[in-house]
Amino acid sequence: MKLDRRIGVVIAIAQEASMFPRHDIGEVVRVHEHLLVCVGGVGAERAQAAAQMLLARGASALLSWGVAVALAPDLKAGRVLLPRAVIAADGTLLPVSSAWHEEISANSGLDVRPIAEARSLLATPEDKRALGQTRYAAAADMESAAIARVAQRAQVPFLIVRAVADDCAMQVPAWLMSCMNPRGQVRPARFLTQLMQHPRDAVAVARVARAFSAAQAALTGFNRRHLQAPLASA
Repeated sequence: MKLDRRIGVVIAIAQEASMFPRHDIGEVVRVHEHLLVCVGGVGAERAQAAAQMLLARGASALLSWGVAVALAPDLKAGRVLLPRAVIAADGTLLPVSSAWHEEISANSGLDVRPIAEARSLLATPEDKRALGQTRYAAAADMESAAIARVAQRAQVPFLIVRAVADDCAMQVPAWLMSCMNPRGQVRPARFLTQLMQHPRDAVAVARVARAFSAAQAALTGFNRRHLQAPLASA
């Protein structure tokens, strides 16, 4: 991307933004001259609103950033994904910007298979298998398709960078998402209450935490190599 262009990074939850030195939930924050970040919340509607806020604050390209759930059995926690496209819930194929994608993907070894839009948490291996077979996608998230549509309407470059947080065989306790508010912040009291009510899920929760940490580490590395210095071109 030319240095006079600003990348607007759309992030669902604060934990996915931990590698950026500054981020405020629900606000657009300038990390440096060419990088804006907005932690907007989970789901398509919040992602759309965050993307629009970034454009209004001067972003001239949009980047969907965060974790993803694996749909393909060969993807493990911590694998960085640079999809060529996102397949929306209605089946529409929404491609990323080819020039920007090629700049980063060349000789990178990153997984470029399509990612699918998930309308809700994919908590079970069966959920993941079903979406993967329906959409022929390697992974899924809840926000990229909405961000892609905003980028299309605004006619600005668009890219997806995601890291796998749980593989397709991992079972995520169904109650876990209920312990977070819409911004992805954990409600400690509710979490402890739920864990006490479901003590057998403690091992599964620990696995989820380890997998998320692997994804965070992978995103931190990508940020350091491609977003901080020098900026990737698009």
